[in-house]
Amino acid sequence: MQKKRSGCHRKPRRSAKPTTYIGINFTINVNTEVKKLFVAVVIAGASTVLAPVGAVNLGYDTPRGMAFDPAGNLFVANPEAGNIVKFTPDGHSSTFASGLVHPFGLAFDGGGNLFVADAQSDGKSGLIVKFSRDGSRSTFASGLTHPLGLAFDSSGNLFVVDMHGSDDKGGSILKFVPTGKKTAFFTTITTKLGSSRLTGSAGPAIDKAGNLFVSDRSSGTGRILKFTPDGTSSTFAAGLGIPQALVFDRAGNLYVSSEEAEITGLHTHILKFALDGSKSTVETAPDPVGLAFDGTGNLFVFDAQSRSILKFTADGTKTTFAWDVSSTSPDKKWEFVGGMEPKILDAAAKKVVLEISQGRGGMIWAPDSKRFAFSYRDHGSHGYISESAAFYELRGDKWEELGSLADDVSGGSQLAHLLKKHLPKKFNPRDCSSNSDVLDFREWTDASTAILYAPCYRPDSEKVKAGFLFTLKFDAAGKWKIVKTHQMSEKEVAKIEKGE
Repeated sequence: MQKKRSGCHRKPRRSAKPTTYIGINFTINVNTEVKKLFVAVVIAGASTVLAPVGAVNLGYDTPRGMAFDPAGNLFVANPEAGNIVKFTPDGHSSTFASGLVHPFGLAFDGGGNLFVADAQSDGKSGLIVKFSRDGSRSTFASGLTHPLGLAFDSSGNLFVVDMHGSDDKGGSILKFVPTGKKTAFFTTITTKLGSSRLTGSAGPAIDKAGNLFVSDRSSGTGRILKFTPDGTSSTFAAGLGIPQALVFDRAGNLYVSSEEAEITGLHTHILKFALDGSKSTVETAPDPVGLAFDGTGNLFVFDAQSRSILKFTADGTKTTFAWDVSSTSPDKKWEFVGGMEPKILDAAAKKVVLEISQGRGGMIWAPDSKRFAFSYRDHGSHGYISESAAFYELRGDKWEELGSLADDVSGGSQLAHLLKKHLPKKFNPRDCSSNSDVLDFREWTDASTAILYAPCYRPDSEKVKAGFLFTLKFDAAGKWKIVKTHQMSEKEVAKIEKGE
């Protein structure tokens, strides 16, 4: 049986409020020296994983940190899986470290040792873990709250953005000398409105002169703060909306990915601040939430909308360096990329062969890799939730949509219209809440048989009144029909509602 779902893999819970998909925010940390450039990227948020072209699936959650070592190998942290994956310059991958809790920021020191900000499940007790060049692991620092971004200066001092919970609690910047001694480099901002802690988690990024840059929203708008080596602070840039990423190129120009509210809606720009402070727009992309430069000056951009890492050479040539591959088909021929623009890739050619029309959702492959189910949901006003499943089938060398179960529903719920004739005679689906219309794909029992779950929620509470499992059978032409209905017991409903 194929039970694991890729993408939005957890069974959604009913809520009186519309569910909000969590966005992704990258913060970039840079360690620059005269002859070497090390880049670390930290992501704050939750959603799927990066998998470079030709590499393995890293898991479901998006990795929060990326860093290049002196040899050009890329290290990627996955905070949900608790591991770090290493990619060689030619794309080969291997697991570098496992057994971490929630690794976020990554940064290399001048000796090639990897430092990891490892947040803990209790929201406190954060660690900085050190991996030596031989792979040995040790705890460099403990007693942090929720460490995110890391950056080294040219003297080997490690700077850490340590958040203290939500934005209203803010955060601080800690400094660790090479021996591990800790000092508070920055704790509060003094403004006309009084003192406040750092809010916003983009950075730190350090330039060649040792100045540290970090984002902040304590003044009510996005800005970049600059700290000289002695701790003197000033506002480097303001009016930036929500800065999401900071990174320096080899020439010392600061690149900022910032989401701006404009008349036509929200737009994310990649801005370039030259050494003289002048600002220009480098790129306007759908959602470039991550930026990083490799040692040869290529700019890497993570686009959250297409779930891909784009590579820009110095002359502006763009290529896809990596896809956010959520799963691979059982026969290893196809790959699924989730996000707001889900798609299917040819695993060998790394080319898009299908754009999934339903938008954001999760999928499950059939055992023979000839079909897949795609679960998706829509949100209406006043907390209304509609969830259904669409099916796709491989015909020859092309994927074709067989349609969504909701396509046959012209109005009302799927239980009341599509599935009514398959329900027990004494059960009236109109007694179910009108705020939730859920038909959740559960599993493939074989290549042509699928199981779906339909809960009936009580109109006056959050509890499930009844639950049904429907067995769908596909024929050779791809047409489906319901061949069995099972009304679940209270124990069965309780288990499935817990995600078991």
